[in-house]
Amino acid sequence: MAFSIFLDAYIFARGSLPFDFYYYYIIYLLFILNYIKKIKPVKYFERWFFICISILFLGSGIANASYGVPYFGLIKQIIGIVFSSVAYYAFIRFNNFNLQKVFDLYLKIAVLVAAFGIFEEFAKILGLPLGFHHFKIVKMGFHRVWSIMGEPYFLAVALIPALFFFGAKILGNKAYREKQYFIKFSIVFMGTIFTFSSAGFMAIGFMAIVVAWQKGFFSFQKGRILLLPFVVIALSSAYQYLQKNMFEFRTKINQTIFAFQTPIITQPMLDQMNGSTFALFSNFKIAQVSFIRNPILSSGLGSHSYNYDRVFTDVFDAKYLERFGELNKYDANSLLIRMISETGLLGLGMFFIFMFKYRMKRKWLNVPLLANYAIINHGIFILFIVRLVRTGNYIGNGFFFFFFLYYFTAKAAKDYAKNIKNVSKEPAQNLIKV
Repeated sequence: MAFSIFLDAYIFARGSLPFDFYYYYIIYLLFILNYIKKIKPVKYFERWFFICISILFLGSGIANASYGVPYFGLIKQIIGIVFSSVAYYAFIRFNNFNLQKVFDLYLKIAVLVAAFGIFEEFAKILGLPLGFHHFKIVKMGFHRVWSIMGEPYFLAVALIPALFFFGAKILGNKAYREKQYFIKFSIVFMGTIFTFSSAGFMAIGFMAIVVAWQKGFFSFQKGRILLLPFVVIALSSAYQYLQKNMFEFRTKINQTIFAFQTPIITQPMLDQMNGSTFALFSNFKIAQVSFIRNPILSSGLGSHSYNYDRVFTDVFDAKYLERFGELNKYDANSLLIRMISETGLLGLGMFFIFMFKYRMKRKWLNVPLLANYAIINHGIFILFIVRLVRTGNYIGNGFFFFFFLYYFTAKAAKDYAKNIKNVSKEPAQNLIKV
């Protein structure tokens, strides 16, 4: 189950079925059957989660019907979301809500996957004929790698929680600092760097900000706010270095900022765009059409590809389909853009309430039983931000694994606060009462 987080590139009979049949669906099925057999009473969801997705599915059905959107896309999303969420909820409950245990399983695999990416990098540099993916060399002389993943970006995203956990463990406060994680951090960090993905660099930047926040650099207590300028200077210097030395990063970032800041985009401007920027910008413009028509529900889950086919040539010249193809037609290139297109304010509101309601406060880092949970929680918060910007798939890269870990780490803190006198000597996983 932990390994399934890294298996998004493996699909049976790709392109010959009306949907993507991922290898990990078999893992989900076998695990759910084992869970049903061994865990009693069987429970598939938390009540609040069932209510929320039921409302979302119902709203999507109404939106689909209102605008004549075929139901097949909605049915695919319902099956995918239910199947994935049940599997990962069962995974956590099967392990008696020992969140550190299941997260450690993910960490072990993340280190191995990152290490293979590093090996891939040096194998390419040395020209070893090992059959690795062929990808252009970045300006700095390295290759973009993606280990066992489908592309460099997905490797960077899948490693975010591990990168943050190890980073916080070696750079954080003395109360939870553990230097033995240095080697693992180095492996995951280099694996992320070698993707040369803007998402990976974005995650590293957020990680630096959150670690600084954890250490109280933004606090007026003890004058630590005086250290903030040094954090800003360090991040700014790193950003300027990437801008100067990495053409791909500079092009993607600058063109994307320009596209979203400019009130009117002319055809010559579109002609100069790189594929990544055009994918993000074009999907946003298509999502706008759906959102303006129905801000509450938009056009329903699974409808973005239908909207793409229907309105693309109304918004852009058909020549861009010939030049770029149907870039991110199904996932909108961004979770935020896809939710704007498919779920409107209903889905956006649910997700943002969840994100901020269950983000653990910094004070829990000072509670030994909950320090690791707070670090896990904060790392997943960064993952959510990156996915909002650049990943539109609702279930890919183990989304619901991290989704439920995020919830249960926060719930552990809530239960601890309620029962602190009685459970102060309990193992952390026993603080969760479900």
